[in-house]
Amino acid sequence: MITRRQALCFAGGLLTVLGGGALLGCVTRTNTPGHIWEGEALGAPATIRLVGTSDTLAQSAFALAQSLIKDMSQRFSLYVPNSEISRLNRDGELPIASSDFVSLIRTAKEIGVMTQGAFDITVQVLWKAAQGIQKQALSSQQANQVLTAARALTGFDKVHIDGQRIWFEKPGMAITLNGIAQGYITEQVATALAGLGDYSGLVNIGEFQAFGPKRFTVGIADPMNVLDIIETVHLRRAALATSSSKGGYISETLSHIFSPFGLAPSFISASVVHPSATMADGLATAFTLMELAAIKKVAKNTGTQKVLLVSPSGDLIQI
Repeated sequence: MITRRQALCFAGGLLTVLGGGALLGCVTRTNTPGHIWEGEALGAPATIRLVGTSDTLAQSAFALAQSLIKDMSQRFSLYVPNSEISRLNRDGELPIASSDFVSLIRTAKEIGVMTQGAFDITVQVLWKAAQGIQKQALSSQQANQVLTAARALTGFDKVHIDGQRIWFEKPGMAITLNGIAQGYITEQVATALAGLGDYSGLVNIGEFQAFGPKRFTVGIADPMNVLDIIETVHLRRAALATSSSKGGYISETLSHIFSPFGLAPSFISASVVHPSATMADGLATAFTLMELAAIKKVAKNTGTQKVLLVSPSGDLIQI
């Protein structure tokens, strides 16, 4: 099953975005200049490549990255019972949220406004409802009733922030950060590592963020066949995020990417190049659900550098 997350492969100098949740056939070249760290973040492979730095600084950078990844993963994961997101979903309020959590929720709400609701972190209730529908084998009429009730609990504008306090407007609401957390962690790690010295790096924690003067080349896999590359992009102080509506299907008809309006994904995948990995991640998620004209407008207004869309028929559209 293709998942939303990507794997990173160093092969002949090309960094390849694969659709699977594992490092598929990837071999790290021992003669490749630089330092490489491979680990895990939010349950999936993570990779950092540093170029133009000493062994000592590289080890310090990797230690810092691991600390940041662990800390933010504990805050943003739905699978950690006492994470900030779990407590917010359980209690409907988080009296004292961390600065990272507040920043991420605030950015998520801003992207919701930019995309006119296509990106909405409150769709977690739809995910839960869809899972229940599949488990109970409900009729179409019953399923529609369940989803209608769930949609009444969506709306990013019903998530409120006041200082460090975050709360839901309605009982029963819940959020998911799966469409933006990877990008946020990627960006925060890249920013922290860039502050350690004058060198270059490429951080891949579900999404990519390049820092420093070096240009990195990243290949984007065909969502129809992850062994094929549909396009390569060059990243210099920029980020790349890819979202696939084919990944994580709940059933043959329900994608893991939910629209609060009940719309089916318009595109099989969307890849976004933007200076910010957080923005790239959120926009890529939203663009799978939006029409082409709206995507072009949002891309122009948000400083997006490049958009690659794959239509249901497999056609590649570049903006």
